[in-house]
Amino acid sequence: MEPRRQPRGEARAVALRELAQKLNLLMDTIATEQGKEFTYADISAVLESRGYKLSRTSWHFMLMGTGRLPSNTALLRAIAELFGVDREYLVPGNTDVPARITAQLEAVKKLRAAKVKQFATRTLGDMSPEAVAAIGRILDEDAAANRP
Repeated sequence: MEPRRQPRGEARAVALRELAQKLNLLMDTIATEQGKEFTYADISAVLESRGYKLSRTSWHFMLMGTGRLPSNTALLRAIAELFGVDREYLVPGNTDVPARITAQLEAVKKLRAAKVKQFATRTLGDMSPEAVAAIGRILDEDAAANRP
């Protein structure tokens, strides 16, 4: 399969953000469904068994929406298959959200909010129960305001 051309400028930035959003949504969906994180080691092992190499650095850049946009559409399709979504989902330009992902969006939002609460609690140290509750209310209000 021939690599596709790299978009430039804003188009590249948009494609990188789009890919990162999709991958992070898939990662959260898997964590919600399985009750545990899906790690780079898990992903790498499955991809390698299927004949694909994905470095930790490349995976990090893909999740962060930075670096070079992956040009290997076969790898992107293999990653999509690994997550159990349509092969074309991760290929740039595809805006269809799989039904399975749409069905999990509310649970994913709650998972993300819980992660933010845990992070805030760890980072800010000794927080009063009232402060933790206030953070929770803000996150819940934001989730309610941004429902599809």
